[in-house]
Amino acid sequence: MKIKNVVTGIHTLELTLRSRNYADNQNIVDALKELGNCQFHYQNAAHTKQSIKGPRTKEHPGIATKVRLAHDYKGYAKLIVTPASELQGKDCPLGLFSSSQNDAEELSAHLWKYLSQLDILEDKRDFTVTRLDLTTDIYFSADTDLALMIKILRKSLGSNRYCQVYFDDSEANRHSCEFALSASTQKKQIPQVAFKAYDKIYELQKSNRCPKEDQKKKILRLELTLCREALLKRLKIDRKASQEDILHEAVKHQKKIMKKVWHLISPCSSDYVRYDQATKKIQNSKYPDTIKAKMLFLLRKTSDSNDLATAIGKLTKKYYLSEKEIKKVLQHFDDLGIHPVTIPQNESLKGIFNFSKLIDLDDDLK
Repeated sequence: MKIKNVVTGIHTLELTLRSRNYADNQNIVDALKELGNCQFHYQNAAHTKQSIKGPRTKEHPGIATKVRLAHDYKGYAKLIVTPASELQGKDCPLGLFSSSQNDAEELSAHLWKYLSQLDILEDKRDFTVTRLDLTTDIYFSADTDLALMIKILRKSLGSNRYCQVYFDDSEANRHSCEFALSASTQKKQIPQVAFKAYDKIYELQKSNRCPKEDQKKKILRLELTLCREALLKRLKIDRKASQEDILHEAVKHQKKIMKKVWHLISPCSSDYVRYDQATKKIQNSKYPDTIKAKMLFLLRKTSDSNDLATAIGKLTKKYYLSEKEIKKVLQHFDDLGIHPVTIPQNESLKGIFNFSKLIDLDDDLK
């Protein structure tokens, strides 16, 4: 397994124009129908609430429109933008947007042209950035088992603040995993923060969008989705900032933000090694026997459990540890350069980089 390349940027941008009355949104829907086939989804039996998704066009392959119509409250209009596809004038499933000032201004010009086509005459500044996907694509050699990488990443969950999101399709779960804020999933809300990892080529092949020249590539995509409040908080940017400024700041601080969120999900920053190697390092360390016992217990329980968070819960219960003491145990693992999550014994790999290090690798590969 070798890392061939790492590419970072923005994959998807969502802009929302809220508080629009029914007639205004109906005018947009009429304009969308003229562009091509629209998808209609009714949200109640009386058909008084519905969402309409407009088609992507040859002129604007990177922009799709979603409109919500409702008689009893004001709806909204959303632009779902994939900047790389829009700027290159064709579908670029592997393209990522790395914002320069010129690129951001060119994208803004494309958006304004598209809005004019739909007869949306509001100032484009009335559209607020409500979602952003910060993305890192890691290109591996052909012999890499991405399903194993995703399995280890899924097992790395070590915080009760986040939970795993499972798909109905078991095959899809082999090729992807997702973590979201627990509070959001319990309330069945759209999570403000979601971290996904998936086999990008597998996803493209499922939808018949994978270019022939890319079908044999091994690409692990790490994708951090931030909704508006979470985005503004992490960028520390003014609420009235323009979309160009938000794009620029997001790209500028992307690595820092992604690593920080991953550390909240998985508090250990060391690389993954084999179980016997981790055991040997703990046994040969200079730590007191009491600390070694706790570390070996956590190592064993992590191997037997669904994820690190479950094993931490068992460690807390057995040794009556506080949150501060748990952090100390995890710090001991980092000091030894090992992770409590280990590589399965039936695998030939000796080690795997921590995912926070993978996000930084593009600078080292240049």
